[in-house]
Amino acid sequence: MEQQVLKRLKEKDLELEIASRKNAELEDKVRQIAAENQIWFNVAKNNEAIVSSLRSSLEQVLLQNTAVDVVKSKEGYGDSEGPALPADDAQSCCFGGVEERANGAVKSEIATAVKESRRNCKICGEKDVSVLLLPCRHLCLCRDCEARVDTCPICHVTKNASLQIFMS
Repeated sequence: MEQQVLKRLKEKDLELEIASRKNAELEDKVRQIAAENQIWFNVAKNNEAIVSSLRSSLEQVLLQNTAVDVVKSKEGYGDSEGPALPADDAQSCCFGGVEERANGAVKSEIATAVKESRRNCKICGEKDVSVLLLPCRHLCLCRDCEARVDTCPICHVTKNASLQIFMS
């Protein structure tokens, strides 16, 4: 009987040792996952910062291009007999380097045009724009309509790529 008790005690000690090793392995795994979680959290924070920077750059470009269009329409650039440039071109960043000469009234028109730049898709007219077409860089389509279009609906340039833009 004493031998059976000793044998049973050894089995329980062995089970305890196995459980302790398994516990140590699991604790190591938890530490690894926590470290990986922290890395992914840092990557997400970095991506948020990049998105914020890109969003502000995009808004700045839209503001500059809107200012160019408003100044052109106010100062008579281009074809004086034809209509002024459509507001759709305010979203393109194809035009760079034009001087910005805006007084108070023009600035308010620019602000209004920038607010309007977050408008509906040029194809369906219902959903908000969220796709930037390349190479023309017009932000003019929703995600659903982008797949059905081969050319920009604003300038009719053949698209070679597109980017989905997330704006809040």
